[in-house]
Amino acid sequence: MPKFRVLIADEFVGWRRYVYTKLQGYPEFRVVGEAADGLDAIQKSQELQPDLILLEVSLPEINGIEVSRRVCGILPATTILFVSTIDSPKVMREALRASPCTRGYILKSEAGSDLVPAMKAVTRSR
Repeated sequence: MPKFRVLIADEFVGWRRYVYTKLQGYPEFRVVGEAADGLDAIQKSQELQPDLILLEVSLPEINGIEVSRRVCGILPATTILFVSTIDSPKVMREALRASPCTRGYILKSEAGSDLVPAMKAVTRSR
């Protein structure tokens, strides 16, 4: 089974730890790094070249929507899945249209049941 290299970009360390721990039970996903802000997410994307980025919209320094544009310009084969607290149809549409690398958007409040299925879905459509 192929392993998808995952970067978690979220300012909250508790959330990053939760996702990291959750993904330990799924051999198809391997967390290769974490980023706490938008600049860090761009830098780590360049360094680590992940297959999948789990990206929060409201990152410090540079927001996730702009991060997705910049990362896709550098690494067009990378897939982005937004995992956010922002439950706004307008923001969701903007995030989904931000770059051709963006494949989905789920709410953190639904991540317990939806995160891994969403990750599987977006990585299948690569």
